[in-house]
Amino acid sequence: MSNQAITWAYKQSGLKPGPKFVLVTLGNYADDKSECFPSIETLASDCGMHRSTVIDAIKKLESAERLEVIHRGGDGGGRKSNVYRLACSPLFVGNVGKTDSASKVGNSDGLSRNLPGAKSEIPTRTPIEPSDEPSITPYSPPSPAREVFDYWRQVMDHPRAKLDSKRRNAINARLKEGRSVEDLKRAVDGCSVTPHNMGQNKHRQRYDDIELICRNSPNVERFMGNAERMRKKACDVDAWLDEDSNVIDGECEHEHTRQAAVL
Repeated sequence: MSNQAITWAYKQSGLKPGPKFVLVTLGNYADDKSECFPSIETLASDCGMHRSTVIDAIKKLESAERLEVIHRGGDGGGRKSNVYRLACSPLFVGNVGKTDSASKVGNSDGLSRNLPGAKSEIPTRTPIEPSDEPSITPYSPPSPAREVFDYWRQVMDHPRAKLDSKRRNAINARLKEGRSVEDLKRAVDGCSVTPHNMGQNKHRQRYDDIELICRNSPNVERFMGNAERMRKKACDVDAWLDEDSNVIDGECEHEHTRQAAVL
């Protein structure tokens, strides 16, 4: 446990109660480098949240540059839990730091790190001689099937999964029926909050493959419905946390006023 990480997490402003609670919990697990690797199930249990709510909170924290997620592959093709690197870590790169080396902080590895509050400086670069090598192919966005697959791989924590022809054909079949990429992403979210598919069955087996999710329209519709029901529950939880936080703030203000009057 790192007291520095917990203190830093508590001081983060501009976050909703749910994501901030997850951030503080991660801080409780963090080591002296402000890194930790609790599983999604452990975080869900500690925070009293559903698995999908924790996943959504982590996505929001990553977008807000409060942490970065490092996927790990296990031995023999297995999977390990993700590593979560908090923004207070000296190793934190963040979304901007991955593509922009203008802000630099000295590290033992000599790499540029983009930390909150770091001063920007222009690095000195050695001129590169013209090359006869062919130019780099311009970036092109991923195909709809690839976008859905990559989203599924992240949500279900399958970093080593491959987009084979069976999975691609299932995704494309639903897209040809008129389903949008966002529809299929919601179906993925819905599968991730369906207990039976996530291993709570007599076989203790997960049935979460993207091919199963997109196998037919009824599957997509069922999982989309599960996602919508869980979204409404998550909104109710956020509303309750906001209300509870306001009550606590009011009680603290009242107590402060009372003590000031006594003095």
